[in-house]
Amino acid sequence: MSNNKNSNIGLLALCILVGLLGLGYFISDGIVEFKKLDRLVTVKGLSEQEIPANIAIWPIKFNEASNDLESLYATIQKKSGVIEKFLLDNGFSEDEISVSPPSIRDLKAQGYYDASKNPFRYTSISTVTVYTEKIDNVLSTQDKLIDLGKKGIALATQDWDSRVQYLFTKLN
Repeated sequence: MSNNKNSNIGLLALCILVGLLGLGYFISDGIVEFKKLDRLVTVKGLSEQEIPANIAIWPIKFNEASNDLESLYATIQKKSGVIEKFLLDNGFSEDEISVSPPSIRDLKAQGYYDASKNPFRYTSISTVTVYTEKIDNVLSTQDKLIDLGKKGIALATQDWDSRVQYLFTKLN
């Protein structure tokens, strides 16, 4: 019986040893796999370089307000045409210019509308976007935007989404 008991203890010890070896293998394999995720690239020389953009996306936004929805749309259409002509006169092609549908708000539909503080029922924001490779043309035309203000167009240039985006798309 003592011999049988020793063989059972030996078998149990062998099973524990095999289990610990298997556990050690899987833990070390897991650490190796985890380290594979931590890939580094070493670059010698300049790590940063300024490259001129090859695409400019320039949204030109303007605001309008009116009490009559039909006249508001007519004014938006007229002023969008003025902006398009301005851009065409400054060297952009029709393919580079797009007019987005206006965003119209009916202030009377808002629960907090106060006619004494805001005399207009409808307000709109409209966007004419230029998508071009003519970066220098964008920079020079931006300086002439005051001409649109002189024609009665209230530009909304202070918004974060009214800024020109410069992109470089020729990486590969």
